[in-house]
Amino acid sequence: MVNTDRYKHTHTRHTHTQTMHSKKTKKNKYATLPVTPKGVQSGPIEHEYVPVTDYKKTPKEQGLRRSNRSKIKPLAFWKNERPVFGANSATGYLKEAMGAMPVVMGYEKAMPTPYKKRKIAHRNNHDGAGMNKKKKGYNNNNNSSNNIQYQDEPVIVEQKPFDARKLKKKFDFHTGQEATMWDESLEEPSEMKVVAFASKAKSSELPLPRSRKKHEGKVVGTASQSFNVPSGDNDVSIGYIMGNLCLPPNAIKDPESTGACSQVFTVCSCQPKSLEVAFGDPAEEDGNFVPETAQRFLLSAGDQFRIPPGNAYRLHNHSKTTDSQLAWTIIRPKYSNEENSSAA
Repeated sequence: MVNTDRYKHTHTRHTHTQTMHSKKTKKNKYATLPVTPKGVQSGPIEHEYVPVTDYKKTPKEQGLRRSNRSKIKPLAFWKNERPVFGANSATGYLKEAMGAMPVVMGYEKAMPTPYKKRKIAHRNNHDGAGMNKKKKGYNNNNNSSNNIQYQDEPVIVEQKPFDARKLKKKFDFHTGQEATMWDESLEEPSEMKVVAFASKAKSSELPLPRSRKKHEGKVVGTASQSFNVPSGDNDVSIGYIMGNLCLPPNAIKDPESTGACSQVFTVCSCQPKSLEVAFGDPAEEDGNFVPETAQRFLLSAGDQFRIPPGNAYRLHNHSKTTDSQLAWTIIRPKYSNEENSSAA
């Protein structure tokens, strides 16, 4: 005979656990399923009926008192395991007490979950370096370092030009680099250059000084100028020069002083932590750049740096595979009218 009080407690705990599980499921409805080493479930879980009498145990030794109640492990509700109820077969005073209350006749137990083994993709490595030949750009015919793509090197994907036909039907777009803007120095509108297309930029190599040491190599960068705006005559607007700088692998921009100007650089692209900027120690005589006392930083794409007036700096692209692209701005100093007249 089944102990109904024990079943009431089990059923209450089972219902409470189901409620907690449903709340947890709602909270994590976007969570992904855990990965199991057994593979992927290939079909629904089957169930089998187990009568309650299979869980009853009889004393193995005479004279020892053992409980004759049915004992079962907690049901796996997530596998849809559940008790099966039926009419009670009690007699005598117990039947009068229980009345028509149903009792547990058996359980629906889940069969083992069917799994489908997942295929493991094997990767071919070369020289034990742990890099895939095809993915990393390894070439058996050419072992040059230019054909090796390193793990921390950004992958540049060429994109197709944007289809602007709908925009051009709605708006008029300029094809040149000039536009009519307000000129504060003239106090009237005038035609001026406001856009600098990279395709129209003219680059020139930086000079190679004789002071460069042998171990530094002979690789130099190329620079182009986009804008050259003079200072205004009304002492209101400050002049500036803007342009781009490209440092090939192992290229150096030799030490240079900013003089009375200020310079600002933005790193557009480079191999992460490969671009070195070194600032001269202001304690050096005449602000000269001395490598032993220089203050050095390693930069990545998106980083910026500035050089205040009267300081020297040096750039070095340590990457062996990737160019460093930078955008620069030179801000001219602002002089008073008295200084301009005395200089004249």
